[in-house]
Amino acid sequence: MIKGILWKFIEAHQKQSTKLSVLKGKEKFNRGFKEITLRRKKWLEFSELALEELRVLRQYAEDIDFPYKLYIVDSKSNSSAENTLQTIQIFFGDSSLGIYTLESDSKKIGLEQGCRLLFAQSISGEIICILFPCQSDFKKSLHDYILLSGFHKPSWYTKRRISRFLFYLLAYFQVRSIFGWPSLMDRAVVVMIEIMHYLRSKMTLSGVFKESISKTLKMIGKRITP
Repeated sequence: MIKGILWKFIEAHQKQSTKLSVLKGKEKFNRGFKEITLRRKKWLEFSELALEELRVLRQYAEDIDFPYKLYIVDSKSNSSAENTLQTIQIFFGDSSLGIYTLESDSKKIGLEQGCRLLFAQSISGEIICILFPCQSDFKKSLHDYILLSGFHKPSWYTKRRISRFLFYLLAYFQVRSIFGWPSLMDRAVVVMIEIMHYLRSKMTLSGVFKESISKTLKMIGKRITP
């Protein structure tokens, strides 16, 4: 009899706890939906800030007759679909190397593809910043990509941080380009960001985090080597 009473008490408590868990779960999911929706909407504010910085750099490069042309690609302006992951890219155009490629019987002049800086929106509304090194028909980069920052809320990307990432892009291009003439500062910056990338690779670019980056880049059409 005591056992039956005790069991009924446990059942009643379980029902009450289950209802409470469902209620709390509803609140948590609603909070999650609200937060992710807000992050996605914040992309517009981020993109305005980022594009302003990128356009200033491009205009200055044109004014001083920089040997490489800078291009800016905003996925928002090139896509009619609203429900897509957004990206902003700035990259240096291709440059002729003036020498035929190493392919047998080839009459193709080799090219160098400039570095690329990518700001990409994830499915959760957070933003990641990745640098893609320059590539050429004669020289392959040591890295497929350099992770400059992990997934952060749009508000994390201030004008100062965006400017810093652009500085990294310019320094990396000077050091890794065939035609680059890097300063000691350029070399120091590249050593620093490559060390940070290595540490992130060991500490965070494994498991779920690395898979999340790969899936994000695949969804926006830029694949990376596992």
